[in-house]
Amino acid sequence: MGRYGMVHSPILPVKEPSKDGRMILIDPLRAYPRCRFPVKTWCHMMTDDPTEDGLEELHSMAEAIGLRRERFQARRGLPHYDLIPCMRGLALLLGAVEVNTLELARRCWRGTCRSSGPNRPSC
Repeated sequence: MGRYGMVHSPILPVKEPSKDGRMILIDPLRAYPRCRFPVKTWCHMMTDDPTEDGLEELHSMAEAIGLRRERFQARRGLPHYDLIPCMRGLALLLGAVEVNTLELARRCWRGTCRSSGPNRPSC
């Protein structure tokens, strides 16, 4: 187990996009100079499909780039992982799609609003 919740995993082949249009999305790196963590630059990785299948795909991507599941932030409406720069690069190599932060929030919030179940936010 490495620092910052990372595990070492082999590089996997680039994944084809989901047949049903599901995507893993990543926004640009952003600096957080006042945070209490040693790494002060990171981004967010999310799925635009809040169903169990979509979240499992997100967890699989996180595992493939070396993140432990306990790093998952299950925030209502916008569940995500925070990625440091090297992990962001790996996720992009494995098929994640880069979008701007506004587009990331719009697409992932819209996906959450389409879902049903007890964790569905009021939209």
